[in-house]
Amino acid sequence: CNPEVDTLLKAARSSTDNAARKQKYDAAARILNDDLPIIYLGHQAWIWALKKNVTGFVPSPDGMIRLQGVKKS
Repeated sequence: CNPEVDTLLKAARSSTDNAARKQKYDAAARILNDDLPIIYLGHQAWIWALKKNVTGFVPSPDGMIRLQGVKKS
């Protein structure tokens, strides 16, 4: 949230002059480019424990347990 960007976008939307609109949108774009968000990348360790008689389990990167192909012998 940036009140200055909100003001510029509102002014650009309410104007009928294309040159003024472009100026407002360009100013808003400059602010947004300077304030680029930080993206945090992370990895969560999933730990799976199975009995020896369970076969066919394939862990998914999203951590969901999918039992397709899992068998108990």
